[in-house]
Amino acid sequence: MSQATAAERYFLSLVNAERGRNGLQPLTLETRLNDSSEDHSRWLLQTGNFSHTGQGGSSARDRIEEANFPLQGSWRVTENLALLSDNGNGSLLDEVRQLHQNLMDSPSHRANILDPNVTYLGVGLETGMYQGQRIVMATQNFASTLGPVNLDAAPGIIISTVAAPVLNVPPPNGAAWLSQVGEPHRGNFGTAGNDLISRGAGNDRVFAGQGSDWIVAGAGHDTVSGGQGNDVILGQMGNDHLMGDAGNDRLSGGFGHDVLMGGDGDDVLTGDMGFDRLFGGAGNDLLLGGFGNDSLNGDMGNDTLIGGPGNDQLRGGAGADQFVFAGAIGVDTILDFQPDIDRIMIARGLVGPNVTGFVNNRVTETDQGVVIDLGSGNRIVLLNPDLTRQDVADDIFLF
Repeated sequence: MSQATAAERYFLSLVNAERGRNGLQPLTLETRLNDSSEDHSRWLLQTGNFSHTGQGGSSARDRIEEANFPLQGSWRVTENLALLSDNGNGSLLDEVRQLHQNLMDSPSHRANILDPNVTYLGVGLETGMYQGQRIVMATQNFASTLGPVNLDAAPGIIISTVAAPVLNVPPPNGAAWLSQVGEPHRGNFGTAGNDLISRGAGNDRVFAGQGSDWIVAGAGHDTVSGGQGNDVILGQMGNDHLMGDAGNDRLSGGFGHDVLMGGDGDDVLTGDMGFDRLFGGAGNDLLLGGFGNDSLNGDMGNDTLIGGPGNDQLRGGAGADQFVFAGAIGVDTILDFQPDIDRIMIARGLVGPNVTGFVNNRVTETDQGVVIDLGSGNRIVLLNPDLTRQDVADDIFLF
């Protein structure tokens, strides 16, 4: 995967200026389109050809697929070629300006540059001898795809797109739980089996013991321990303290300022409404803060943390963690970001079409760490004065 040179980035800026003047979205460089473009420009120089038919009779589509660019869903591919004498002054900027003007003066090439149905661009500029004179050979590969891409967002920075992570989970289903556990023990106290416990108003203390239990705490400030087993614990109303303990548990705080502790196992913790504190414990956990200013701590394991609306504090803990941001997030603070280990997952809509501009203008270093400005008062603050903009940008993934 190649990244564009300064001259190739200048070519991109000229293309995007034309698109902007015509009300079109900017294009973003893509590393594998860069590969296909550079390979074709080199081949043209080496063979003395000037054609869209390349090595082995390949088409532009063939070369783009050979570079592993994913043509998935509704995709599109076009190609521009141009050449120009090299004036030999050590800079290709003059040549790029003239190459761009020549392309814009050609109706078919201009149509490719101003195509509203492409999103990504690869640029290959190569210099060498062609028919007895030194020239600059240019290939532009334009494309769109619904597949994952590797965006050449800035010098030294690649931002990849990935499939959307889980942003929310459906509420626990009582009928499904019953079908799995069979006839449970029903009452106010736990047993060694699978218990169905439902409490009403009041400040209750519930210890379910072993088994896969379904516990509804009801109104009041409740303390609930699921014990061993795959438990479902619903706090409902009040400021509750819910502990899943061992097992793959589902904990939901409901309304109130709740404390949720998953314990061992792969747990799903949902704060819901209120200022909640969530602790994943050991295991690969999913923590969803919900509405309010929440504190999420993944602890051990490869965890996914989603603060939701509100000013949240996020700590992944040990493991390769994902911090996910979509919609109105408020001002969220990541307390322990690990470069090259953790991921920052951002919804594409928060970044906009100009990924290069986003990286250059909205990912900034401060004396406390790095700030990602998502606009409209939404920000991600990564606390660590030793973090650099490149540390963070390289670990941003768009979905």
